[in-house]
Amino acid sequence: MSKFYDTLYNNLRDLSNGDNIPRKHINIMLRDCDEILKEENTIQLSISARKKHGKGAIEPNEAVPKGLYFEHVIPVRERVEELIKIFGFKTKDREIIDEFISTTFYGFYKIKDLEPDEEYDSEKYIHESFRQHDKITNFKDNIL
Repeated sequence: MSKFYDTLYNNLRDLSNGDNIPRKHINIMLRDCDEILKEENTIQLSISARKKHGKGAIEPNEAVPKGLYFEHVIPVRERVEELIKIFGFKTKDREIIDEFISTTFYGFYKIKDLEPDEEYDSEKYIHESFRQHDKITNFKDNIL
């Protein structure tokens, strides 16, 4: 059984069947999946956030300190477009879709005012030893 909401799969199915499903709905559903992943995983803090808060990461189910912003290194909109392609042209297998969601989830908490760069350009704010650049490479190498 999937840990992600049925609504995402239903929207992907309906879109692949020709229904008029706004990408915004799929984007919101993917962000909801990311919320589940944030609750289950240790999420790194940016270098500036580490200094300010005296810790390196947010552990599962730990409260996020005020003033931190979650930055998706791999943009959600690109993950949405790829999900649509995978579901429409490659597979409707929920396990494969779940795996895609999990393996392309790459983000961290930052102080937005001090660290203005976003998405791929924001990876530099993560301490080098905690960067997962292979996720970016794998994502870009496997785009349909």
